Amino acid sequence: MVNCTRPKFLATVTLAFLSLSYPLGVTDNIWAQQATDVQIAPPIEQLNSEDIQKRLDAIAILSRNPSSEAIRILIAALNDKNQHPEVRRSAADALSGIGTGAETAIPALIDVLKDRDNDKELRGIVALAVRRINAKPAFPALLTALDDEDYGVRRYAIEALGSIRADGELPTLIATR
Repeated sequence: MVNCTRPKFLATVTLAFLSLSYPLGVTDNIWAQQATDVQIAPPIEQLNSEDIQKRLDAIAILSRNPSSEAIRILIAALNDKNQHPEVRRSAADALSGIGTGAETAIPALIDVLKDRDNDKELRGIVALAVRRINAKPAFPALLTALDDEDYGVRRYAIEALGSIRADGELPTLIATR
């Protein structure tokens, strides 16, 4: 009796799993789609919304579109000190997620990392973004970040320095510590 029930149970579970997962395979997955230039216009409008969640949603849409226009908009959101801090953090995280495709953001990331008036979470996310973009020009700013009062910023700066491996800069790093 046990041998007969187990195969039926497994068949039932498999059938249930397949029937639940089937619609996921045949419908459009909006999260997996990349935004096109036509889709960029609504996020731009949403970034100016009073509703913070709409601004965060706009950043999420732009993060799935590594086009130069989307990166430019993300950089603008990162640099806008009038934006809600969470929106700026999300923009930095989006640039981090784009990775090496976001090299044009390096100067803005360096400026944010250097500015101690920015909140510590933002500076930490920016250090992480610098690491993921592999931004060798950020090496001096990362050295400065080693003296940041926040442990998280220092930790991400160390990780970024280890990841970047700027040729010839290791003696500078050793000499300054």
